[in-house]
Amino acid sequence: MAPTEIAPDTGGTKINLSMLIDFLLQKTYHELTVLSELLPRKSDIERKIEIVQFASRTRQQFVRLLALVKWAASAERVDKCQAISTILDKQSMLFVDTADMLAKMSRETLVKARLPTFCLPAAVDVLTGGTYPRLPTCIRDKIVPPDPITAVEKAKTLQRLNQVVQHRLVTAKLPPEMANLVIADGRVKFRVEHEFEVMLTLMGDESTIPWRVLSIDFLVQDKETGDGKSLVHALQSQYIHQLVQSRLFVEEDPLVDLYKCLHSFCLSLQLQVLHFQAKQLITERWGENVRIEEFVVGKKLVISYWRTRGVVQQGQKPGHKVTVCGDNNDNPTCLCVQHSPPLPFECTSDCISKISPGDLYVEKLLTHTIKAQSNVKLKELLQILTKDSSLRSRVTMDESCPSVAIQVSSDPTPAEVVIITLSERNGSFQVSLGTGEYNVICSELESTLNTNMEQFLTVFKDARCQLYVKRYLKSTAQLPVTASLSLPIINLSEHPQLSQLSKHKLYICFKKQPSYCLIVEVLCEEDSEEVKTRYHLTKVESSFGEDSADASTPADSSSGDQKAKRVEVKTEGRKSQEQSRQSCDGAARNTVQENNRKRRPLFLVAGHMATLNPQKMTDFAGSQLEGISSTGHSSESKKRKLNSPEDNNKRQKTIQDVLSEGTENSSFHLTFGHVVAICRARIPFIQLREELSRHKIIYQGLTSEAGVGLAVRLSNLPLPKDCGAALLSSFQPNVLDCVLRLPDESQETCLLEMIMDNCPLEGLSNSEKGCTRHLMFEYSVHDFGSEDSSENSGGDTEENWAKGVVTKLLNDWCSVCKLYQHAVELDAYLKDSQSHFRHMCRVYSYNYKQLTLQYDPDKQSLVTFEWSVEQSEFVLTFGYCGPYLSANPHSTTAKHLQQEFNKHQSLPYIVQILHDTFRPLSAIAKLSTKPTLGIQVNRPHMSFRKFAVLPQSSTHVLLVYRNNNALEVRFRAKNLVAIRDASYSLVDPSKNKPGFTPIQNLKVFLQLYVDEVAKVGGITSRHASTADDEAPPSPIAMETDAPVIDPQFTSPQPMQTANLTPSPMISRTSPQAPPSSMSVPSPFSSSPSVNSPGNIYGVGSPGSWPMSPQFTGTGQATKFRPSPSTQASTGAAQRQATTPPRQLTARTWTAAAPTILSHSAFTKLCSPAPMTSASIRRSQPVMLSPLERFLCCVHLKRHLTRVVQNEESLTLVRNELNGLVFKVSPPSSSMQATTNLQYIVSLDSTYIALRLTTKPPAGPGQEASWKDDLNTLDRFFETKVARAPYKASAITAFARLLGAPPNILRDCIKIMKLELNHDPSKLKWRVEWCLSIPPNGPEIAPPGTPAVVLKTKMLFFIQLSKPIPTSLTGEEQIVVVPILHDIQNNTVQQAEVQPKTTGTSSSVSSTHAAIVTSTLRRWSEVTPRTGECTIFPAVLELARNLDIPPP
Repeated sequence: MAPTEIAPDTGGTKINLSMLIDFLLQKTYHELTVLSELLPRKSDIERKIEIVQFASRTRQQFVRLLALVKWAASAERVDKCQAISTILDKQSMLFVDTADMLAKMSRETLVKARLPTFCLPAAVDVLTGGTYPRLPTCIRDKIVPPDPITAVEKAKTLQRLNQVVQHRLVTAKLPPEMANLVIADGRVKFRVEHEFEVMLTLMGDESTIPWRVLSIDFLVQDKETGDGKSLVHALQSQYIHQLVQSRLFVEEDPLVDLYKCLHSFCLSLQLQVLHFQAKQLITERWGENVRIEEFVVGKKLVISYWRTRGVVQQGQKPGHKVTVCGDNNDNPTCLCVQHSPPLPFECTSDCISKISPGDLYVEKLLTHTIKAQSNVKLKELLQILTKDSSLRSRVTMDESCPSVAIQVSSDPTPAEVVIITLSERNGSFQVSLGTGEYNVICSELESTLNTNMEQFLTVFKDARCQLYVKRYLKSTAQLPVTASLSLPIINLSEHPQLSQLSKHKLYICFKKQPSYCLIVEVLCEEDSEEVKTRYHLTKVESSFGEDSADASTPADSSSGDQKAKRVEVKTEGRKSQEQSRQSCDGAARNTVQENNRKRRPLFLVAGHMATLNPQKMTDFAGSQLEGISSTGHSSESKKRKLNSPEDNNKRQKTIQDVLSEGTENSSFHLTFGHVVAICRARIPFIQLREELSRHKIIYQGLTSEAGVGLAVRLSNLPLPKDCGAALLSSFQPNVLDCVLRLPDESQETCLLEMIMDNCPLEGLSNSEKGCTRHLMFEYSVHDFGSEDSSENSGGDTEENWAKGVVTKLLNDWCSVCKLYQHAVELDAYLKDSQSHFRHMCRVYSYNYKQLTLQYDPDKQSLVTFEWSVEQSEFVLTFGYCGPYLSANPHSTTAKHLQQEFNKHQSLPYIVQILHDTFRPLSAIAKLSTKPTLGIQVNRPHMSFRKFAVLPQSSTHVLLVYRNNNALEVRFRAKNLVAIRDASYSLVDPSKNKPGFTPIQNLKVFLQLYVDEVAKVGGITSRHASTADDEAPPSPIAMETDAPVIDPQFTSPQPMQTANLTPSPMISRTSPQAPPSSMSVPSPFSSSPSVNSPGNIYGVGSPGSWPMSPQFTGTGQATKFRPSPSTQASTGAAQRQATTPPRQLTARTWTAAAPTILSHSAFTKLCSPAPMTSASIRRSQPVMLSPLERFLCCVHLKRHLTRVVQNEESLTLVRNELNGLVFKVSPPSSSMQATTNLQYIVSLDSTYIALRLTTKPPAGPGQEASWKDDLNTLDRFFETKVARAPYKASAITAFARLLGAPPNILRDCIKIMKLELNHDPSKLKWRVEWCLSIPPNGPEIAPPGTPAVVLKTKMLFFIQLSKPIPTSLTGEEQIVVVPILHDIQNNTVQQAEVQPKTTGTSSSVSSTHAAIVTSTLRRWSEVTPRTGECTIFPAVLELARNLDIPPP
């Protein structure tokens, strides 16, 4: 597109800025399109040149446009000046042009101009007089008309003419129809409404002068099909005008003749209008129902209606006609109507006897005629209906809208009002309900009325019954039942009672009790205003249709023949199956039974049926059914009202009044709803009573409780299984009352209420105080029904809920009895004042179903005892209450405690275990069980728990640390705990168990926590001897030191009310304890009879470990058990020794012998304590227990030993139990210098910390030169390496640093010193050494991998951090830098890492890496090389000068 050229002129040319921008864009787009078409044909260099030229050219244009836009923003004053200048230029141009034109006229035009001779007289006349009087007079005579008469003369003339017309009308004979006249302006106007309007005048005042017709207008209109047009043509009007005018000249009575002519024409015209409307009516709406039988123009019109009636009743003459014609006299005034058959006199009205000229509607005529004929036919029907006395007061006829309404009942709804009308089109009877519904009942009544009206009363009685059934069916919509008109009952004809029922009945099936069915039978008796209803309750059973050989039709009589044939076919199949079944074995029979269970039954078999009396069915004693008692009185009052004066007024009601009264009535039948509700409430108790009788439970029958409902009172409950008769005999009298009820209307919940007396225990709640208790057991009926319905698809599934409720009731009764005997036993021990048992626990709650005890010193731990019928054992549930516990420590050993309680059946036995194991288990619960990453170097992503608690029994726990070490903890009596290393076998301590690593120095570490309590408790500490050093201790020494039971508990006095087994808590020294009391072992006894299934965590219990036989005194364990004489001599030798005992020698197998600790010492061992941190960062202190710190140090020491052995640059000098010594040795193939430093890593005196001691190389000045660096190295080891979280990757990276050359190690130590002694005033960034790859670091290796690699090149990671100034929470900006040092070239650079992921974080990391790389490159270019190691200067440069913008 060519650029826009602006022609230079005086005022300039303006262009819209938006148009200019549009032009520029179009030009750019056009050039770009041309380039896209031409560039592919050119070479690469030409394409580049063209693109550059296009870009430069386009850029210049848009730069100019931008300048123009900016200038235009401030060009308002320039525009004003330019406008002023333009106006002045235009005015100057006008002056110049005017001067030029005047000069041209004077020089060229006016020189040749000449004037003609003027007519001076004419000019003088025009200028002086304003006229031109010199025209010829002939023009005025031909054009100008003469002067008209004056208005006064005209008024006098017309007034005189009006007098003449009025005189002529007075003297002439005038028809009365033309009395409507108006005389004005010398004319008279006659108007006959809806016919014509004529205007006459006289041409003189003589009496012989005839009337002159001025105009005739016909007023006949077809308002329905005429569309407002005139019905008479102009030629017809002109002809009639001429005809009438000619007759006015010769007739003696001209005005009379005028009226007759025009009136006859109008009647003929009206008849034609009706004929045309009739044809339109037939064509458009009525069709064959109406036909024009005869039409004579101007004479008559015969129309027949009700032509397509389907059936003509007997004795009825077909054909209904309407004849429209004039009157019989000579002078008809209007069109008359004749009816065939003729209408009675009372039904005849003016609208259907004659047609008004202004009401020409043939459809209206037919409608009124049909209405009158309909009333005649309905009155005939009314006479038939009034013959029945039960319908006289319930029939209403509405003549305004021809219809008859019949009320079915005394309080009918619109759906129970039968409305009978006649069809306008065909005249047949139509029957519908008050709601407008048309159903089978209406169809049957309608057919009877149209064929044989005399049989209508008989058919209507059946219809009344059907409508009653329909009302009952509608009433079930608000009830929880299912209603149907038929049921597939196969023994319907054989049943003695069902076969006698009426055909009008309704089957009510209860959703919750499908085995019972309520049959509502409806009967219509003679001369009875109300329909009689009977209620029958029958029991039905599901069937597959094969139970009866002679199957009858089902309840649906309409399809009885077909269903009978179908059942008969099944009967033949059943016979053939019986013949084949005789030759089959038991497996085949089982298969058939299984198939029957899977099938769904399709038929029902009716059983016993009982007839119900609604008057005697009451909810509670003394209540009456609403409406039952006043039935007789209401019927009598209705009979009295039949002959009352108000009866006639009621018969004058319209159909709308009847329907409006029906809308106030409810469709819900109260009596029916009451019967259904009572049946629904009582049927469940029928099933419950049958189930109670089946289980031989004695009950008192169904009783009504005022305000509560129905209930069954149980007299006696059976003896539960595994319960003694003595218990039941002592417990049964305490049951004061036992009631079973369904309180909820939905019947989804069954409640069992029991009132107990002489409760043995009292809880802390106020409701559990006193001797009397109320027990409530709730059973969900829905659960039992859904459970069994899935298993039994066909059969008596409805009985399952009752069976489930009774079964659950018996199970709860069993639970109450089972727990009651333990409650009585516990009550005896709590009331014993000589025993300390009452200080161990107290009853928190006891409701006969559950027993909850509080124990522990603060009574904040809870244990609940409950009998489980499904598991056939007691279930123990542990909880807590109070603010000082977050969990119950016994939850870990809950399963073992439950097994032991079910084995011994001794509640005091379990309470003593809970009392003596609470503190050690609470201490174990303080150990951290959180998973930790980075435990293994080769698998840093795998997490391991710090401590895993594996219970082996209620008094035996296995602690697994980091899936590597294991401690065996046994709880003993008298507040003692035995701990040993579980990695050693009990049978042969010199052998280790597979999967666990021995814990070095465990025995020495545990000896630090042995206090005086453990020594005074009877567990003497083992002293050093030669025998201890040479052979391991006996494996049974751990098991035989603890006493069997605490002798401080004494037996309570024996009870006289119950025969209970004595508790194992009775002391052996008590004289009252029977010999049978020793049958239950102590919870801390060494007997292996109480074994724990410890394999639930993958680790066996001591009784089931590999290579660990039961301690029976024989077998392989006997060679490790010293003889009694040896033990005695050894003990005597110890007592006779005069030298003080020396410290136990640290041997690895010494941990196999148990160490006895007190509960307080064990709690101190497992309780977390804050670690003293030497870190420069101020953060939350790390909480670790001494046991965890010890195991972490042992783990790190073991791992460091493996690292030293695997690293080529390190040499292990010696490995001891308390530490290891290694040094730096250069590889054989390397010529690098070594540091010759010797490192000693050892445990401190508390065995919970690792210490690094570095010895400088021998030589003059070596110790002084290395002193500060070695102190920094030792401090860094304690602060960053051997600290929480004690990761193996950190010590691996640190060990690799120790093997570095001297110059590299010194620079690394300087970096460590830079981290330990950070000075924010000198360094912009804080420097931290990364011993493992952090999660936010570069993706070189997985996070957690050791972050130091030392080969020909050295790779390590540092973390730079500084606080963000804008952060209010103290957040820091962190940058992780991987530094790669080339040892040979002595260069430092950032390791290049290709990001594996894309996103915002990767782009930010790439930006930071680019800034770090540029900083190191700039530093290497500026810094000269002096031969010294460049690691520390490079790191110092980053800490000082790295400039990364904050996020």
